[in-house]
Amino acid sequence: MKRPVKNELKELLSPLQDEGIREVLLFLFLIFLQVLILYPGSLDGFFALSHLPKTPRTITFAMLWHHFWVFLLFFIIPLLLCTFVDQTSPREMGLTTGDWEAGLRIFLIAALLITPALYLSSRDPSFRQAYPLTPEASYGVFSFVLYTLAYLPYYIGWECLYRGYIQFRYEKIMGLLPAIFLQTGMSTLVHWNKPFGETLSAAVGGIFLGLLAWRTRSIFWGLLWHWYLGVMNSLFCAFF
Repeated sequence: MKRPVKNELKELLSPLQDEGIREVLLFLFLIFLQVLILYPGSLDGFFALSHLPKTPRTITFAMLWHHFWVFLLFFIIPLLLCTFVDQTSPREMGLTTGDWEAGLRIFLIAALLITPALYLSSRDPSFRQAYPLTPEASYGVFSFVLYTLAYLPYYIGWECLYRGYIQFRYEKIMGLLPAIFLQTGMSTLVHWNKPFGETLSAAVGGIFLGLLAWRTRSIFWGLLWHWYLGVMNSLFCAFF
């Protein structure tokens, strides 16, 4: 005898009770934030919405547009979620220097090891075509310094969402390794339109940054390292 459709549906949705529904809606919202960054919040999204021609100056505006939306959606929104939805301290999502001695030591070692690889990857034509994000960054030292400073809001948002909010939050729910793999998978998928080498390195880098955040209980050192990668990659592509 077949079970009534109502009972089947009730059993199917049984995990989504109270706390379950809240967690599902929250996770869908986090995915929605990524979709916004990939489409209207992207560089291409800027030109699609503004209908401006692509020039060095408008590409700079597009970069600033993208960085603004990453900062808003990946930093401000998770900060609000942490404070008003989860009702926890921002320190719980790594907004602290944490174990600064370990963080500084690991950052310096990692930076020393990664720099030669960054130089070699910058020889790849796909990297040189993609970076710097705006041609104006290569106009001189002053322009490049402004470019690197404009990159900071982007990396603040990126590390806050993935290594901060997602990893530290879901570590309490599912454990450390699943939380690291979760944030790594999500952050890697957002690289889908980047050069192949960058997308591949995002998977390895996501695990490293996750372990670094766990070791120091802070996103600051991962933010510093990630920013260093972006600056050096753009520097090599622009001037060497």
